[in-house]
Amino acid sequence: MKTTTIKFLLCTVVVTMMTTNTFANVIGVVQSAGGVGYNKEQKYTVELNKGTQLQIVDLQEGKDAYLINAQGQTVTVNKDYLSISKILTETTVGGVKVRKLPSAKSTLLKTLDSNQVVNVLGQNEKWYNVVLEDGTEGFIYKSQLSDERLNMIPSKVYEAQKIEVLNWSNAKSVVPRGAIVTIEDVYTGKTFKVKRTFGTNHADVEALTLEDTKIIKNIWGGFSWERRPVIVHINGRMLAAALAGMPHAGSSLNAVKNNGMSGVLDLHFIGSKRHQEGNIAAVVDPQHQAAIKVAAKYKK
Repeated sequence: MKTTTIKFLLCTVVVTMMTTNTFANVIGVVQSAGGVGYNKEQKYTVELNKGTQLQIVDLQEGKDAYLINAQGQTVTVNKDYLSISKILTETTVGGVKVRKLPSAKSTLLKTLDSNQVVNVLGQNEKWYNVVLEDGTEGFIYKSQLSDERLNMIPSKVYEAQKIEVLNWSNAKSVVPRGAIVTIEDVYTGKTFKVKRTFGTNHADVEALTLEDTKIIKNIWGGFSWERRPVIVHINGRMLAAALAGMPHAGSSLNAVKNNGMSGVLDLHFIGSKRHQEGNIAAVVDPQHQAAIKVAAKYKK
């Protein structure tokens, strides 16, 4: 009987979910070119492209191979060609805590009920790196997930990103006018986007969207002059800063429209100054500077 060869591109094929199998929802990635899946009974092979993601159906007992589902057909692939990239599982208990980094002291992002789907990407000592259905990425303590398949997940090293403390003379060029950045509130871990639109002695920023303004009001309990420690995320960097949650200057400084606020918010860095008020010269604001010091010590 003639052997049939099938070239398999996952980007154009939806692989059937095998939810009844122990290995259902285990995803592997083809690590090198030349990988081949084969089915001896039906005498055909599947050529695998490097980087292709495949759903693993089962582990061949007594064999160093996986069964995968390709175009509705089950084929065998040598384990050397695949690396486990993620496993979908569910929480089995309520109160599962998702934290920003693998540390019990890290920011609490969410608390999950039982039977919530988590996508496990890796493990680090006592923690699993996960992505939730809404896109939130964080870490769950290993004892909070009971799935025997998770020992297949590769180990990774996760290091806290360094918080930079910049003087305003440097920060104003790192966050130039027109820049869109993500602001992370230190105390709550909540994030929102702003655009720097004005400001000479400090950065004047505006919420990017109406939803961002809603998050700001939720954090501050409405618009408020309270200075809060924040982290500015821009181009892969994290900068210690302080932000006041009160829009001001109204229509004279209002470049972003339909965002639910009129005017700008004050974003401060080390050495930045308040607005000049009449004949009173602009001066460094001690409350902003104190908040920046809190942000500088923030451990994600």
